[in-house]
Amino acid sequence: MLSVKLRVLALLLSFPLSTAYAKSSLLDMDFEELMDKQYVTIASGSPVAVNLAPAVATVITETDIRAMGATDLDQVLQMVPGLYVSNTFSNYNPIYAFRGIYSQVNTETLLLLNGIPMTSLYRGDRGGIWGGMPVRSIARIEIIRGPGSAVYGADAFGGVINIITKSALDIPESEIGAGYGSFNSRDAWLLAADRLGDISAALSIEYSDTDGHRERVHFDHQSWRDEQMGTDASFAPGPVQLSRRALDLHLDLRMDNWLLRGSYQGRDNVGNGAGFYEALDPQGRYESTRYTLELQYSNPTLAENWELQTNVSLHHIDQQVEKDTLMLPPGSVLAIPAPTGLQIINLPNGLIGNPQVWENNYRFDVSTFYTGFENHRIRLATGYYFGDIYRTRETKNFMLDETGSTIIILPRVTNLSGTPDTFLNPADRENLYLSLQDEWRLAKNWHLTSGLRYDRYSDFGDTFNPRLALVWETTDRVTSKFLYGRAFRAPSLSELYSTNPVAFGNPNLDPQSIDTYEFAINVRASTRLQYGLNLFHYDAKDLILYRRDDKQLYTPFNEGNQKGYGGELEISYTLASNLNLFANYSYVTIDGTSKHSEAPEHQVHFHAAWNFAPEWQLTPQISYVSERARGKGDPHSAFDEYVLVNLALQRRNLLHKVDGMLVVRNLLDQEIREPGLDNIPDGLPKAGISLYGSLSYRF
Repeated sequence: MLSVKLRVLALLLSFPLSTAYAKSSLLDMDFEELMDKQYVTIASGSPVAVNLAPAVATVITETDIRAMGATDLDQVLQMVPGLYVSNTFSNYNPIYAFRGIYSQVNTETLLLLNGIPMTSLYRGDRGGIWGGMPVRSIARIEIIRGPGSAVYGADAFGGVINIITKSALDIPESEIGAGYGSFNSRDAWLLAADRLGDISAALSIEYSDTDGHRERVHFDHQSWRDEQMGTDASFAPGPVQLSRRALDLHLDLRMDNWLLRGSYQGRDNVGNGAGFYEALDPQGRYESTRYTLELQYSNPTLAENWELQTNVSLHHIDQQVEKDTLMLPPGSVLAIPAPTGLQIINLPNGLIGNPQVWENNYRFDVSTFYTGFENHRIRLATGYYFGDIYRTRETKNFMLDETGSTIIILPRVTNLSGTPDTFLNPADRENLYLSLQDEWRLAKNWHLTSGLRYDRYSDFGDTFNPRLALVWETTDRVTSKFLYGRAFRAPSLSELYSTNPVAFGNPNLDPQSIDTYEFAINVRASTRLQYGLNLFHYDAKDLILYRRDDKQLYTPFNEGNQKGYGGELEISYTLASNLNLFANYSYVTIDGTSKHSEAPEHQVHFHAAWNFAPEWQLTPQISYVSERARGKGDPHSAFDEYVLVNLALQRRNLLHKVDGMLVVRNLLDQEIREPGLDNIPDGLPKAGISLYGSLSYRF
């Protein structure tokens, strides 16, 4: 026991700030938990100490998530420095904006589930019907801010988030629980683990159902149309539609060097947020099915100096419509330019469009590590990807005439699948890649990681993405990093091939690219105080922006650029054995042609973990977000700054093995608005004050 205590103390002296999400006290953690927090795999493809990782990294564990009282992934990520969590106007899907890299579809952030990209081939995001992700099944989350394409390829542009689900080792006791909260939100979950002979098995089941908050939009896109055309069709003022029903399953089976993992995420009764076209839609409802299947073989002793890992995976995702989607409401009017003047089209039933898509994504990856060279660790990886949009379906009550310039209104919703009026025809993509990485200990306290990845795509060609990371153990308590990386974002099949009259595709698109330079320093001043500073500059080019082409069709082009400068300051301080304080400050300023609506320049996050009595924990969280400027050409004033206060109170063993939790979110009942596409002048409303409570039983 004494030796373990000494090892824990040694680790505390080098505890990395970027992992500063603790339970009651760093001193309360056992050695295994500290080791768990100390290492990160996402930065280089293999475990490495966070303070020596060739990237600016953050690790969030299950203990951290529980302390926050979080029920959804977005609530966890909103405290990460340099990351701003916003929402899209349609379905309120999350936008994870790293360092001011902000877009409504959010294709510039790579989200992984156990290392498998959750990217939709159709739009390049995580699917139009994401519907949130509950957190009970999550063992840890690893995050890098900055480029990751040298390891992960496409879309690791502004940052990478890897969600790692629980294995049997992460579930020491089975658990069942249920919760209820504001907006008629209900959830229930089961976590279980067992050993079946040589096989260890873990299962998680999570169910949730909510009506969603009913904050109101006062003026929407149709309100503007009503003013122009003298109609009265808008549903504004009216509430956004955020209902959702979700079922999540995760299975983890392990035996010797083999791992089989599967996941299922089903969503239905998903409301349309602020509307498909920022015109409120009280009737539209969506559903989606997402599942993954992964088989992994790892052999750390394949041969002398050789390690091997192979992965085969399938990721299925679909987007379906339960109830007709109103692009524009009944009673609205369209004014279409025509050779003889404006063509006025009445829409007694509204403008209805129901795009649906089904896709499969297959991956095969092989990576090897070679340690036969002194002070070097070589990683060679190769793989193949095949993405297949194997089915599309569209029903709607309009179509284009033969010239493609005039809209014809149909008497009823009609299935136009397979015709020139379908938004997208089935299509596929292939990708072959090869990457090489060298981790070189070039001197006693110097580590140099260099890497290069080559990707060859079947539709837009090839791309090279290098990285360099020099890590200097400046003193026993100070670590400095000098980082460079290039990354790319692949154009989605929608951007390449869409025939949707709202936005046509451009098959001549190139990938977006970004070059990022970073300097990071981490100081472990004492066992109580750690702090760090990260500075960055990036230059993004060939950004995909939409504009009218020569035929007046709304089409994407590689015409955007954006430069960003900024930094992140992180501090953690152990005030007492039962009280930890954590704070971070993020700053970014951007310039370029790609700005539409920005992420904030300034963010401040503070939270504390206070064990004020045996088995009791109180976790206050305070976030300050500065005003957010409008996009270029938008005459409206900036979105107001706000302060978000959350409070989580937890009691372990409320009864024997029964744990309780009570969470208050937006305690000050702040009115918070998020940017959209500027068709809603006062922005997208977020929830006011809300309550959530839960009970769980361990057995």
